Amino acid sequence: MAGAKSITRESLATLGAPALAAALIEHAEDDPGLHGKLRMLLAGTEGPGKLAAELGKRIQTIGRSRSFVDREKQKPLVQELDHIRTTIATTLAAQNPLGAVERLWEFVGIADRVIARVGDGVGDVEELFGEALADLGRLIAARPDRDTSALARRVLAICDG
Repeated sequence: MAGAKSITRESLATLGAPALAAALIEHAEDDPGLHGKLRMLLAGTEGPGKLAAELGKRIQTIGRSRSFVDREKQKPLVQELDHIRTTIATTLAAQNPLGAVERLWEFVGIADRVIARVGDGVGDVEELFGEALADLGRLIAARPDRDTSALARRVLAICDG
C-alpha cells in the first residue's frame, strides 16, 4: 500500500477550496486561535475598515481580560498576539497605513496588562510587544506628514502610564 501524500501547499491545493473550507471550519470549532485567525482573514477581504474594526475588537478583548495565563495557555496567546501584530503591520498597513499606526498604538497600549497576566516565560510576550514597537516605528517613519512633537508626547504618555 502506498504511503499518504506529504502535506504540502501543492498537495492540499489538489483537494479544492470546498474540502479545505470544511476541514478549517471543523477545526475552528475546537480551536479559538484558528477561529480568530479565520475571522481576521475574512475581515481582510471586506476592506480596511472591517479589518481595522475586527482587530480593534480583539485587541480590546485581550486588553480587558484579567485571567492568569499559565504555561499551557501562553503559547496560544503569543500566537494570537503575533497574528494580530503581523496582520496590522502587513495587511492593514498595505490597505490603510494610518489605520495600521492607530491599531499598533492600541496594541502596544495593552502590553503592560498582558505581561502582568502571564506567568513564567514573560520573555516571549515582551519580545512580541518589542516587535510591535519596531513595526510602529517603521510605519510612523514612512509617513512624510508625521508630527514629531505629537509623536514625542504620545510616547512619553505611554512611558509615564
